[in-house]
Formats: sequence, C-alpha cells, structure tokens
Amino acid sequence: MATEEEDLAVLISNLKTRTIKQNALKVAKSCRRLRDLYGSYAEVAKKVGLDSHEMLREFEALLSLPTEVRNLYKSGILKSVVVGYWISRMKRNNEDKKQLANAVVRFRLTAQNVRDAVKYAERKRSFTMRKVIDMIRRSNRFERHYLVAAKLQDGTLQRLQKIARERKVEPAFLIRQAIGETLRSKEMLSLAVEGDIITMRLNEEGFRAMQSRSEAAKMELEAFTENVIVTWLRSNFGRRGHQD
Repeated sequence: MATEEEDLAVLISNLKTRTIKQNALKVAKSCRRLRDLYGSYAEVAKKVGLDSHEMLREFEALLSLPTEVRNLYKSGILKSVVVGYWISRMKRNNEDKKQLANAVVRFRLTAQNVRDAVKYAERKRSFTMRKVIDMIRRSNRFERHYLVAAKLQDGTLQRLQKIARERKVEPAFLIRQAIGETLRSKEMLSLAVEGDIITMRLNEEGFRAMQSRSEAAKMELEAFTENVIVTWLRSNFGRRGHQD
C-alpha cells in the first residue's frame, strides 16, 4: 500500500498541475486513502494546495463504478474523470451504467453528452438506456455540434467574477474573449455559464482544434479549457485582477 507521502505526491502531480499524468483510478485511490486519513476532502485539498475539493470528490466517484466500467479506466480506454463522475451519479442499475460507458467509447460521446444522458435518464425512468443514448446521438447528428463542459475551480471562478464586476460585464463575455485566443469566432457557436460550469457549443472544426491543443498540452479537454481562461486572465489582468 502507498504511503501518505506517495499519495500526496500523486495528487500534487496530477491535480495541482491540472495535468492527469497517471491512471485515473490510481489518483482516485490516493484521494480515498487521504480522505480516510485526514477525515475530509477539505483537509486533503488544504494539504495538496487546491482551491476546491470538488475535484477530489469527482475522482473518488470512479471507485463506485461497476467493475466493467472501472476496467475501461484501468486500461486507459476511458480517461475523462467528468464522464465517470456523471455515470456514477446515475440512479440506475449497473447494467445501464455499463451501457452508457460503452456508448462513450463507441460513439465518442462528450462529457456534456453523458451529463445530458444521465439527467434525461433520471427524468424518463421508463426509457431504456439504449433509447436515451439514441436520443442523445440523434440530437448530435441533427445539430452537428459538440458540447464541451468545464467546471471551474473556486479560485478561478471568484477571480473571473471579480474582474467581470469591475469591468461591468458578464463573466461569459470574458470567457468568450479568452477562448477566442484559441478558437476563431465561427468555431464557437454559443457559450453559457451556469454557476461554476461553462458549456460551449462548438462546430466540428472548433472541437477538433480544442481537442488537438489539449492533447498537445497533455491535459484533459475540461482542464485545458480552464487553463486557457486562467492564462488569458493572467496575461490581461495580472495576478491582482487589474488590467495591465
């Protein structure tokens, strides 16, 4: 079994840098052991130096997934922690969870697709999982777009809101400008901000561009999206929030 120091090193290496370098299940197990040791996610986050403990909760949720789904993470076929987190939250049987996980792999569903599928499956309990998945896929084909969702850490969200208030604009306006450094305007069809969740609707060209850049940076797409925003804020407003 890993030591306390080894588990802390795993979290610092993978979470504080926002770059997932190791198997997600290994990170999840370190999260659980440290939570048991320190008594809460908040204490673990404090030890590691994270602004929020939500990411720890999302990682540990992977350990509650059915064995077959965990094996997809173990083999590296599935990598998105957000996908696993949403599947774990679905109040359906393990067979439905496996079916949704396999659909992610087979049809290249995004984290936002999975989030939508889980919420729809909860509202439409009489629908089979296959029917829910088919509806999500038809929606993608009909509108021909990709939805990318990113959860901002508390520190990033607070800074973004502070700058938005000072400049008397909506946070979405600043986020659109930040993403505009990476994408052309026609590649981002829409952007919405709900609490700490950013949802972007991209055309295929925009999605491929974001995916390619995130892979080059060795970051998950969700983490890369936040990194783009944080980098833009630092470049344009420095560390205190005032425009340079």
